[in-house]
Amino acid sequence: MKRKLLYSFFIAAAMSFSGCSSFLEENPVDQMPESEAYKNPEMIYLNTVANLYTKIGADAGGSGLAGTDRGLYDLNTFCADDAILPTRGGDWDDGGLWRDLFTHNWGVNNGLIISTWDYLYGVIVQCNQSIDKLTELKELDPSNEYFDIYKAEVRGIRAMYYYYNSSLKIRQA
Repeated sequence: MKRKLLYSFFIAAAMSFSGCSSFLEENPVDQMPESEAYKNPEMIYLNTVANLYTKIGADAGGSGLAGTDRGLYDLNTFCADDAILPTRGGDWDDGGLWRDLFTHNWGVNNGLIISTWDYLYGVIVQCNQSIDKLTELKELDPSNEYFDIYKAEVRGIRAMYYYYNSSLKIRQA
C-alpha cells in the first residue's frame, strides 16, 4: 500500500512539472527589445554612449565620480590636505576610517577602496560592452558615419575611468 502511494505521488509530481514550460517563459514589460534600441542613430547614441554619462553622477555610496559619500571624491579629498574630518575621540570616528584615509593607512580589504574600485571597473566594463556593440552595428551598416564618432566618445569615457582607477594606489596595511 505504501509503495502504491509512493508511486502515485511520483507520477503526480512528474505530471505537474511537465506542464511548466510556458510558465517559465519570461516576457519583461520594462525592457525595450534590441531591435527598437538600435533602430536609428539617435537610439544607438542613447543606448551605447549617453547611458555611460549617467554613471558619472552619484546614485549610491561609493559610486559616482563626485558628490558621493565614501567614494572617489572622499578618497581624493581626505587622503590629501584638501580637507580633514575631525574625529573627536569616539565620536564620528567610523572605526577609524577617516583617520586611516588621512594617514594613508589602508589595505586591500578596505570597504571604501573595494566599492570605489568595483564602481570604476564596472563602468569600464560597460564601456567595453558599448564598444563591442558599436563594432557589431557598424558591421551590419557600414554606411553610418556616426559609429566611429560614438566609439571615440566611449573610448574617451573609458580612458577617464582608467585614469581615475590608476589614482587608487592601494598598499597593504
